[in-house]
Amino acid sequence: MTNSQYTHRDSANKPHPYVMYDHCHRCELQILYPYQFDSFGNPIPAVPASPTGRNPSPPPPHQGFTPSLTPAQQDLVNRLRVPSIFEIGDPVPIDYQPEYKEEAPDFVGPRGTYKVEKLGWDWKNDPDIEKGYYEPCKYDEANLVGSKTDLEENGHLPVIDLDLPCHLEPSTKPDHYHLYINKVVAWDKYVKLLEAMYECGLINEGFKEMSIRRGQSYVRRPGVFKQHGEGDS
Repeated sequence: MTNSQYTHRDSANKPHPYVMYDHCHRCELQILYPYQFDSFGNPIPAVPASPTGRNPSPPPPHQGFTPSLTPAQQDLVNRLRVPSIFEIGDPVPIDYQPEYKEEAPDFVGPRGTYKVEKLGWDWKNDPDIEKGYYEPCKYDEANLVGSKTDLEENGHLPVIDLDLPCHLEPSTKPDHYHLYINKVVAWDKYVKLLEAMYECGLINEGFKEMSIRRGQSYVRRPGVFKQHGEGDS
């Protein structure tokens, strides 16, 4: 067939292209059975002979697509017809949106995420109430972030619940910060805190030693940066 044979036109519709297998079921019927089906896929009834010589009244219009085919004809149509993308697999709703799954922010890093049935409990009277309930899971299903990490054996990345106001100010070096904690601490206890933080590797030895010698800790004022050649003291 030529391309002209793959096109039909009626008074209510624009030409409908029929190119190879890109066509609709109605076009197939018109091509396979010329003059037997209209452009809507409805059978065209035979016109009986009129004794008066005048054409009878036209039949009422068909409201639905209800062609009458023999089993052999239906099998032939089915074999020629290629299913559309909406008929392959499960139907996809027009307003379909993929499920959004929240991802862990960068600062969480390689810490474990967990799901626990109960978050609050009376820790003084029942401190073991949550043992056995911590279930490792993906971030979007979790309600806890833990300190445990797989970076080192028995390693932890500190994650602390601070019950006081504080501020983290960027230092001169990238990924270095000055921590301001707005809570009064006695000097003897502050020394223990500095020593414990150094022992954990959270501050360097120079900052710890010079703070103890000076009787307080110092950091550069925001906007005052280290110059070339300056050390960590």
